[in-house]
Parts: sequence; structure tokens; C-alpha cells
Amino acid sequence: MKTKIKTLVYFKLILSIVFACLFYQQSPGLNILLFACLLIIGLFCLKSAKTPHPYPAYCLFAMSAISVFIYGNILSLVSCLLMFIVLAGKLVFLQQALPFSILPGFINVVCALPYRLHRTLSSKLAGPDGNQNETVLFRLFKIVLVTIVVSVFFLLYMDSSAGFATWVDSVNIEFPRFNFWLMLLIGAFICNAVYHHAGRSLLKGTTPKKPETIKESPFDESSSKSWLSTGTALFVTLNILSVIVLISDLQFILSGTTGQHKPSFYSQIVHEGVGSLILSVILAIALLFIFFEGRINFLKGNKVAKTCAYLWILCNLMLVLLTVYKNGLYISELGMTYKRIGVWYYLGASFIGLCFMYIKIKQYKNFLYMIRKVVSIYLFILVISAFVPWEITVTKFNICQAEKKGIAPDLTYLLSLDGNNLHLIRDYADRHHLEQDKIYYNMLHLPERIQAYKLRVTQKDFRSLVLMEQFSAKQLDTALNKQSPK
Repeated sequence: MKTKIKTLVYFKLILSIVFACLFYQQSPGLNILLFACLLIIGLFCLKSAKTPHPYPAYCLFAMSAISVFIYGNILSLVSCLLMFIVLAGKLVFLQQALPFSILPGFINVVCALPYRLHRTLSSKLAGPDGNQNETVLFRLFKIVLVTIVVSVFFLLYMDSSAGFATWVDSVNIEFPRFNFWLMLLIGAFICNAVYHHAGRSLLKGTTPKKPETIKESPFDESSSKSWLSTGTALFVTLNILSVIVLISDLQFILSGTTGQHKPSFYSQIVHEGVGSLILSVILAIALLFIFFEGRINFLKGNKVAKTCAYLWILCNLMLVLLTVYKNGLYISELGMTYKRIGVWYYLGASFIGLCFMYIKIKQYKNFLYMIRKVVSIYLFILVISAFVPWEITVTKFNICQAEKKGIAPDLTYLLSLDGNNLHLIRDYADRHHLEQDKIYYNMLHLPERIQAYKLRVTQKDFRSLVLMEQFSAKQLDTALNKQSPK
């Protein structure tokens, strides 16, 4: 047992040093994938064959790490960080669903190292009779004392002896900087969260223990019927209001489908309404939760209220789909941006929430069921979305749409992205001879941007390697070689 504990301690120490070496003065890229592989391999090697593994969490974490290696953008980094927190929670509570592993995983990452240090020092400093062990304290004191004395004399000798100072400079002794020790500390937190978690006693209050099905309990039938009639009247009124909104919105869109429209028209039908729509969907889900979370589910006369609730969910779904169509109009006319893609994601999240709200009412489920199902789908969509080359997709779509309409794309926006699309912008500039318009071409600073991008990519260490950057830089070199005289 002691040998196994020592092996685990040494392995965590080595892996923490590896983490510091991989990430010290480096940007995310290949280093995240390498470290993720080492973490997962270490789990398989250190755990016994009979110990179950959270394979879905392994796969999601590995996939998110691969997306960082491919793209290295903010979306992939957020996905990787969140999946690691989920993994840290699943390693403690294997049977918990992915959404319910986020909170214990976060606490595990933050508290695992301090918890283990406290446990280790408490056991070492306590003697057989419960008193502090003076031998251990004396050892710690000796280590600190020797380190301080040697450091003081080292500095004094360097100041007093020019020969010794010259020798130290020739040896080029460089102590690791603060950032290296910070990376080492972060690596220690990560390794302890994975291989030596904070303990179930500390994390047991972070996971739900209630069943996901609503059970019938005694209630006052007279007051419940009054609450039911109030809710029925409310849902009938909301259905009428939703139908009026749908009809008026459709008329507004269809009335403007002929002729040419200004950008303000599409901004009005999308941006000015999507925030309010999402808020209305959230409030709708909250209202349905409040109404169908308890006794109303078991009253005999609740069919009318349920039917009205289902119709209201259907109306909200139609409003969401209508806004999806309006956002599509906006993108087809004015181009694709990250914010407009984000609108689709918000609407998709609202659509999924409404669909599971219907199932929740139909099958007498509670709030925990919604969290487990809906957040699990959101996490999966997040990981999959990190594999989409959004920068390339946005650039290709906008250039293609502009060429079809015979207008210039918004190159200012495209150049504000991460830079992995520069080979596409360069190709567009060459095909349309933008360099002939000196004022516009100089305003874009395209040659300077390309040069700075290539310099940034070529100066990167292999630890920060990102495949999309390498691909884009290679495409730029190929285009430059084609233009250079033979």
C-alpha cells in the first residue's frame, strides 16, 4: 500500500513538471493534447483492472483536446476546460450524469491539492499519542534553514568575489521564473484532482439525491382546484397572445418580401427581437415549471390546463423557428458573423428546452430531469461545435455571397478574426485585383497582416503547434511562390 502511494506521489510530481514544461511561455495547441493523453493513459495504468472508468467523460475530454490542437480558438479552449471539470467530477462520482459532475468537478480541482496537503501534514505531524511529531518538524526546520543560509552566502560570495561572479555568469545559471512555478502549481492542482481527489466527504453535498419523477403527496384539493383554474385561464390567455404575435410577425415579414430592403429592416426583425424572444422562452419554461412541479399533475380535471400548456409550448416553438428563419434572412443578406451564428445557438438551446419541457409535463418529471437531459445535450453540442472551422466557414460564405451579388464583402470584419482565414482573403484580393485601389488596399494593411501572421506561426515552438495555423501559413507560402517570378 505504501509503495502504491509513493508511486502515485512520484507520478503526480513528474506529471506536474511535464505540465510546466509543456505550457511555460507557450500558447495552447499540441501541448494540451499531449497532456490530455498522458492524463488518460495514467488513469488506465494506475487504476486496477476491476475499477470502472468514466469512458464518456474520457472521450469528450479527448475530443475537446483534439479540437484545441486543430484550431486553438476560444471555443475549443472553453470546451476543453469544461470537459476536464466534468472528468474531475466523474472520477469522484462515477454514477452521476455529466451535468451533475460539473459542480463537484470544479470543487475537486480547486480543493484536491490543499485537502491532500492538509491530510498528509496532519498525519505526519501527529505522533502515536496524537501529539505533534517533533522529528518531522525538526526536519522541515532544517531544510528551510539550510536553504536560507546557503542562499545568503551564495549572494554574498557573488558580491564579494569578481571571479566567482564571472564564473556564475559563464555557467549561465538561470533559475526558473515565477511563471514556471505558477505552471507547476497549476499542474499539481490538475494532477491531484485526477489522481487523488478531494474525497467524497467533502463533495457529497454537491450532487443531487432526489428522484427525477414527481410523486403524488397529500394536498388540499379545494386550494389546488383554485390554483388549477387560475393556471388554465392564464395559459388560455397566453395562447391567444402567442397566436396574435405569430400572425402579426408573419404578416410583417411577408409584407417586406418584395423589393429591396435596407440593412435596418433585417436588423429590426432579428436583433431587436431575439433577446426578448429568448427571455420570453426562459420565462415560459420557468412558469411551466412552477405550475407543473407538484400537485397540479395529479388533479383529475387538469387535462384542459395540460392541453393549453402543450399548445403554448407549440406556439413558443413556432416563434423560435420563425426567428431562425429571420436570422437566416439576415445572414443571407448581410453576411455571416459570430454573433449571428450565436443567435442560432441560443435559438437551438431554447428549442431543446421547450421540447424537454413537453416531456417533463407528459411524464411527470421534475427539474433534475430537465437539467440532466438538456445540459447533457448542450455539452455534446459544445464539443462537436469546437470541430467546426467557423473562421473558414464565415469567410468562405461571406465571400461567396458577395461575389454572387456583385458587391464587396466586409473585409474589415473578416480581417478582425484570428487570422487563419488570411489565405482566403489573399486569394480574393488577387482575383479581384484589390491592389489597384491603393487607398482601400492600404487601409486593409493586408501585406502587413500576412507578414505578422506568418512570423507569429513560424516562431511558435512545437508545443504550441496548431494545425489550422500551419495549414493557413502553408497556403500563404504557396500563393506567394506562384506569384514570384521564376
